[in-house]
Amino acid sequence: ACAHGASLDVVKHLLMAHPDSINAEDIWFKTPLQTLMASQNPDDDIANALKKGPQYYRMKVSEARSRMLSNKVSNKTLATTQLYTPSRASTPTRSSTPITNSRSSTPVNQNSEIVSSLEEELGRFSARLAASVDKENLL
Repeated sequence: ACAHGASLDVVKHLLMAHPDSINAEDIWFKTPLQTLMASQNPDDDIANALKKGPQYYRMKVSEARSRMLSNKVSNKTLATTQLYTPSRASTPTRSSTPITNSRSSTPVNQNSEIVSSLEEELGRFSARLAASVDKENLL
């Protein structure tokens, strides 16, 4: 991701999914931070995210899981879940009146657009990464 100009959001999602990748080395024995710093325009925000270390992201994942388990399902959240169920295979359905998340006033439909946008960006990044790995394997 650092070698291919991924956005900060993509890097954070990858770090949350695979915290130990911060210390992983590529075939040239460079860590993601070293790869980023060797690029033409290193992003300071991404560098700071990488400097936090794997333990920080493990802690964040643990905190998120704890919050999810401790939150009680309210009637509003239950209604939201029943009326709006996002799916990777299908286009999300939209209701005529925005349903809000119980923790914020942001409409769920707007959140789904953000999630869809992030999924698309992550998909494009994954394709570029796979092509890069294929190219490296040919060398």
